[in-house]
Amino acid sequence: MTSHTMTSHTLILPETRERTILLLEDDNEIAADLKEFIERYSCRVVRVKNGVDGLQKLMVTDFDLILCDMVTPTFPGDKFYLAVERIKARACEQFIFMTGHQANPKRDAFIRGVHGLAICKPFQMHDLLAAMRTVFRKSRTRELAEYYRAVVKARDVGRRMSVLPKRPVLSPARFEAPGILASWNFSGLDRGEN
Repeated sequence: MTSHTMTSHTLILPETRERTILLLEDDNEIAADLKEFIERYSCRVVRVKNGVDGLQKLMVTDFDLILCDMVTPTFPGDKFYLAVERIKARACEQFIFMTGHQANPKRDAFIRGVHGLAICKPFQMHDLLAAMRTVFRKSRTRELAEYYRAVVKARDVGRRMSVLPKRPVLSPARFEAPGILASWNFSGLDRGEN
């Protein structure tokens, strides 16, 4: 891996809340470098050396991102992904695959087949940050879509309930999830409040 060339923290990741990242990497030196770098960006890194340990961590923790080496002992990255797909399918959207084998047709076909995001070793740290931003934005978009579906549903429920004289009208604002949305800027967006 090349040493990171960035000394300042000019590339800020979306939002400022701490994110939790599962790092599946068997090489101690690479794992230490990645962990040190990523933790500079308000992220907590949980490192595992193989897919079995990774599955155990996934069973008890929700991760914002999974940084997965494609070649690890016990469980290669593709098998780890397929196992995650069975136990926690939503987590599959949060994978970034790392590979040192740039021209491996089997791995390439797998990554394309799951619409995965991959970076090739050795990589520049700004490439890793760009991949992380992509995953975080997808995740944020999904969370916002879920929020707006809840607002619309609450609005519909509120309208139906408003025709009943003794029942309270539900306000969409009551459906905000402070833990998820506290750091998001909604200025200029229609929040469905009338």
